[in-house]
Amino acid sequence: MTRLLSHTLLVLILTALPASAQFQATDSTDAEQPSNHDARVMLLAKRTDEGVVLRWAPDKPGAFHILNSYGYIIERVRVNADGSISDDGVSTLTPEPLRPWSLDEWKRRIMQDTSQIALAVAAQLMHGTFFTPPKNPDDQLEVLRNGVRDAENRFGFALMLADTDPRIAEGMALRFVDRDVRSGERVVYRIMPAQQAKDYSIDTAVIVVEVGEIESNPAPQNLRFISHDGSITLQWDQHPLSPYSAWLVERSDDDGRSWSIRTKNPHIIVAPAGEERSITPSYQDNIAVTNYIRYRYRVRGINAFGERSEAAEVTAWSADQQGPGAPVIRKAKQIARNGVLLEWEAASDAQDLHGYVVARAANPKSGTPFTPLHEGILSPDTRFFFDNEANDRAAWYSVTAVDTAGNKSESIRTYVQIIDSLPPAAPTGITARVDSAGLVTIRWTRNTEEDIDGYRVLWANDLSHEFSQLTPHIHRDTMITHQITLQTSTPHVYYKVQAVDTRYMHSEPSAVVEVQRPDILPPDAPVFTDVRVSDAQVELQWARSGSEDVRAQRLERRSTGSDWQLIATPDTATGSYVDVDIERGTEYEYRITAIDVSGLEAHCPRTVRGRPYDTGVRDAVQSLHAAYDEARGKVIVSWSYPAAPREDYWFVIYRGVGNETPQQYTTASHDSSEWSEPVRPGETYHYAVRVKSGSGESRMSPVASVTIQ
Repeated sequence: MTRLLSHTLLVLILTALPASAQFQATDSTDAEQPSNHDARVMLLAKRTDEGVVLRWAPDKPGAFHILNSYGYIIERVRVNADGSISDDGVSTLTPEPLRPWSLDEWKRRIMQDTSQIALAVAAQLMHGTFFTPPKNPDDQLEVLRNGVRDAENRFGFALMLADTDPRIAEGMALRFVDRDVRSGERVVYRIMPAQQAKDYSIDTAVIVVEVGEIESNPAPQNLRFISHDGSITLQWDQHPLSPYSAWLVERSDDDGRSWSIRTKNPHIIVAPAGEERSITPSYQDNIAVTNYIRYRYRVRGINAFGERSEAAEVTAWSADQQGPGAPVIRKAKQIARNGVLLEWEAASDAQDLHGYVVARAANPKSGTPFTPLHEGILSPDTRFFFDNEANDRAAWYSVTAVDTAGNKSESIRTYVQIIDSLPPAAPTGITARVDSAGLVTIRWTRNTEEDIDGYRVLWANDLSHEFSQLTPHIHRDTMITHQITLQTSTPHVYYKVQAVDTRYMHSEPSAVVEVQRPDILPPDAPVFTDVRVSDAQVELQWARSGSEDVRAQRLERRSTGSDWQLIATPDTATGSYVDVDIERGTEYEYRITAIDVSGLEAHCPRTVRGRPYDTGVRDAVQSLHAAYDEARGKVIVSWSYPAAPREDYWFVIYRGVGNETPQQYTTASHDSSEWSEPVRPGETYHYAVRVKSGSGESRMSPVASVTIQ
């Protein structure tokens, strides 16, 4: 039986593949017998609509690289029905040795189809430089090792690419199509090296082909799927008569109306050497997969001839297999002689929660099972459960979250000490008042229990902090005072009270009462961090106050010898301002002030100064116009100047007659908007205007001309 090499990415796997089931195939040598040859050519043939396609490959990297240079000779012999050789004799199908494409031919093919990256990779394999350059060129052993690795890598990659694309197999001189065949005849093919190397023998490959009907490639077998959370794994089996070396996977999101390719490149199954027969082909799809949505998949095999098989189809879906977040038991407490109250919090990621199951056990450490305390599942918004049959023989509790897919997550198991007496109730009616000196008076309502011994008062500066005891001993009154410091930026202080009975059992804390400290400290002052000036503005930046009670900011400005003037009230989130209401050449001083909710102010510790500079360029006049007033015999020149500078300025009028360039002619005061002069008939007059001041000037306006008839 003729056999062919099948390769996977990076790993060379010498896998014997049987010839196509549509014809008989034999070899002149027994492939299973040991050979004294250094290498041999492995051959496979198949009848297609093109004719008989031959696919072959050397079985060793060295032979592959030698034959890329020497080339291959292909011969054919037709065999009569009685087994005799046809009168045609031996036909050489390759008058010239069949060699791989030249680099120029690869380039030409690549330019014809630039979307096929595999063509470029194949060209690199055949003509490119070393994949693994030597680390030390002076180490000849390392150079030799790298050369061997490079040859093996090129060999493996080349045969893998040749299996997936007939054009690449043809370009590597590993494919040939014999179109001169007739259905029903028997043909013998022989492929041999065009010449033998002196010290490397390469055996010839022979195959006998019964030219029969063209058959399709059967689909992969037993296509199935495994559901994951947000992904789907497809698995299938190789068809025993048509092994494939690569795969194509497609998916339909609309029940088969349209399909999309999931494998941009042929999907290769990489297996360790020696395990290729035991590995199960598979593909995992985790791109835009939504749980419980049904998708249709098609899988096609790619054989050594680059042909696509028929499709195997399956409908698959992913499923939620992630349990919900475990609830956290916040309270497990006896509140009656035979009553235990459980309270819990849901986990933050419990999005598909179906509900809860509350259970109880005697001693889970000894293997005692937890028994549910209710029928069915509690609703997902349940946060407490009352067990009115509690006893000290079974006092271990758990709360289990169950999601809509039936996944479960159990809380930490909690033990409740069952006793015959109850702690006192939490104090109520707690109030607190503070005076201007910082003396806080806390009051609450006395408990009604007869065994109350007193109270503990706790306080903290922040709700997230642990509360501290205000007195070291039990306080037996329902009022207490506490002197607090006002020299702090912490705005509040918090109090709560616990009742203590004669058995030293503490109640739950009362509700927390909040006290606002009298504010005597100004806020932290803002600080300028940068000032930038230009000819038109002063840009200010500052670090805002770090105090939490700042409610406003005030930005002020003054020039030399003047008082501070308010120019802006930025909101508390702003840390910059651009002052455009300025005069060039004037130095300004700025300060920023923070104001807190109590009206206390904090000025910046350091003011900043900025002087907008003068470029000397002034705005030009607009709408210059020249017209002849025939009644007066004068030319009237008019203009507008809306952007007047804040300084003394005047207009300079330029005039030219005929072909003359306008020259400075006269001036007009700053409050002028026109000028006139008598003119002579038969001349053309040209006028322009420029603005001048003591420290700058504008560019000249466009020229306005008038011809006197």
